[in-house]
Amino acid sequence: PFQVAILVKDNKVPFNKDLLNPVQNQNNYSTTFKQALNLGVYGADLSYLNIYEQLPDAAGYFAVVKILSKELGILSTLDEKTLNKLERNSNNKDSLMFVLSTIYRDADVYLFNNNRNEVGLLILAGGWVESLYIMTQTLSKYNNQEIINRIGDQKYPLDNLIELNRPYYGKISDE
Repeated sequence: PFQVAILVKDNKVPFNKDLLNPVQNQNNYSTTFKQALNLGVYGADLSYLNIYEQLPDAAGYFAVVKILSKELGILSTLDEKTLNKLERNSNNKDSLMFVLSTIYRDADVYLFNNNRNEVGLLILAGGWVESLYIMTQTLSKYNNQEIINRIGDQKYPLDNLIELNRPYYGKISDE
């Protein structure tokens, strides 16, 4: 998600808030499946907001990430020290992205160590889908060969994502 946001911005595409999943939608995600998938979506949106330095909006998205993390039982990866770093660096996009990357890595390790790989993979899938959505919607308004190439390059990550998720098919219901 971070690389996609940089790609879009580096190609002089203006910020478009309409591409983002509204924070109000968070209330629609009541199952583990939906929460995990949308944690990835909101993480990608948070990257997009930070690259475009939309820090006031980023605060609302971070709040949703925090809520979904709590509902998924991975909020413990967000310790007080990390939250303080986020607050102190809220106006520095590079530091903010570093802290956010650390949070996602820590959450992934926590999920792996607690035999909850399927949740981590759903978060990954949500971020990948949202990133692809941002690229395709950007391309529909701004024809750009570099973005076309990046979309084409997604065939292999998609194949990998499918294979990684295969052992978990049917293990997390959307009830």
